[in-house]
Amino acid sequence: MSISDRNYYSAGQEIDYIDHKIRSLVDEIRRPPGANIHSTDAEDELLELKTRWNELVPISMLPNEIISEVFLVCARCDVDHSHSCWSWINVSYICKRWRNVALGSPMLWGYLDFLKPALVPEMLRRSQKAPLIVSVPQKHIIKDQVEDAVISALHHIHRVSEITLRNVVTASLGKALSDIRQGAPLLHTLCLTRGETEVATLASSKHPVVLPSDFLNGNAPCLRHVDLHGFHLSWDSDFLKNLTTLKLTYNSPTHAPSLQQLTHVLDRMPGLETLKLWILPLSDTTVTSGFAFAQLLHLREIGLMGDVDGCAILLDHISFPCTARMRFGCVVDSRIEPDVLDKASPMLSSLSRLRSQFSSEFQPQSSIASIDVSASFRNLQITLGRNSVVTTSPSPYWLQLSMHYDTTLHEELTQKVFEALSPLHNVRVLSFTGWIPSLYESFSLGLSNVQTLHVRGTEGLSILDDLLRLTETELKFALFPSLVCLSLVGVAFGPASQLTDLELDRINDMLLERRQMKAGIRELRLANCKGLTREHTERLKDICTDAGVECVE
Repeated sequence: MSISDRNYYSAGQEIDYIDHKIRSLVDEIRRPPGANIHSTDAEDELLELKTRWNELVPISMLPNEIISEVFLVCARCDVDHSHSCWSWINVSYICKRWRNVALGSPMLWGYLDFLKPALVPEMLRRSQKAPLIVSVPQKHIIKDQVEDAVISALHHIHRVSEITLRNVVTASLGKALSDIRQGAPLLHTLCLTRGETEVATLASSKHPVVLPSDFLNGNAPCLRHVDLHGFHLSWDSDFLKNLTTLKLTYNSPTHAPSLQQLTHVLDRMPGLETLKLWILPLSDTTVTSGFAFAQLLHLREIGLMGDVDGCAILLDHISFPCTARMRFGCVVDSRIEPDVLDKASPMLSSLSRLRSQFSSEFQPQSSIASIDVSASFRNLQITLGRNSVVTTSPSPYWLQLSMHYDTTLHEELTQKVFEALSPLHNVRVLSFTGWIPSLYESFSLGLSNVQTLHVRGTEGLSILDDLLRLTETELKFALFPSLVCLSLVGVAFGPASQLTDLELDRINDMLLERRQMKAGIRELRLANCKGLTREHTERLKDICTDAGVECVE
């Protein structure tokens, strides 16, 4: 046995002995008053034993520097996962050594806890000259004592490295922010959002807080992450350059940029990795000089929300890797535009170009393996992914497109959207929320290899007849001829939310006929379906067994 092994074994024996002594002393201290005249001595001995016990446990073998780093990780997680009610300050209450380590780490106290505003002045003192993190959890409205604590921390702006305030609802805090004139040489993250209350949101959409040209004295050389909602920076601000993350919402036409301003700003960010813009129509789409194009070679994620014209025009004036995750939310206002197809055509052309680039540059990795469609009468949302595995949690996507228009009146536009996203012949998994008959023609184009179909929250039997439709030119099923698994989730059976014998017969006919034509469904999954009694479920299982189908609840 090595020396280290003997030491560890010796420490283990000592811990067992101390545990026994602690239990004995606790029993002695708990005796009735007068039964123990040495209670004070017992308490002192108990304290010494607990201290010794703490020294012997394995974690106490770590150097103070390592423990301090672990505390910093806790503090960072506390900021990143601000929904938790746990505070990193609790680590300083565990034992004497941990408290001494915490008190000796100024950087740790730089993670200010604004949910305990009375402690902020002491935390500022203990942080000494370390960088400060000024961050308030998103679910907490910044007012009263919390607002006072935030303003007091901003007085130390020269050593603030992060400002993340998601719920600014008072004019006084907005003014305090815009009045900062001192430079912020350490600041790398600036995230400001007007409050989420109804009144505050309405006010922020019409009257954003304008950050003046001399905000932070124009001095924030380390700034890399800017996220502003309800706050406005001038488009020629020196802060809008050399960023890796840019997220902006501008709802006021007064502050909307021109095409040239926006492309000029983006061109000053060659290392940009994340771009998200919630936009109204651009104030001016004309180009007064030959410079109106930005190359974003390092972009990993892009999101554009707003008027379909603004989204399309910007996409035509920027370039980025087609492997970047894309999310576009486009409003096509059919109440104003009589021909929504003409209005949406530039956006469809941009989508088709991006899809073609993806297919040509990254074969065979470019295949789209899954589609998730959510359809309603006023919105069509399509999510394309390269992963054919469907999970209950959100999975990474390549493209998420949301088009706002009357889908019942503009069936041709629905078809054109799917044409722009083609080819889709490698899609294996299709998920559907809301089955709209007009989408049949769209799905009959290039989705012949779908093997798994998930249908959620719709009239379940409306899809059965479609699954039996044959092509006009040859004797095969027109819709999903390769279908193997059919999953129905939250589906309502029957007009009165009650499955009838006739409807069971329709399911039976569909399963048997597809089997006879060698396009059989091998698995039927049911979950949270309405109108499906236990009796119907048992009969449905019998039908599936007769048709060679596995029925899973």
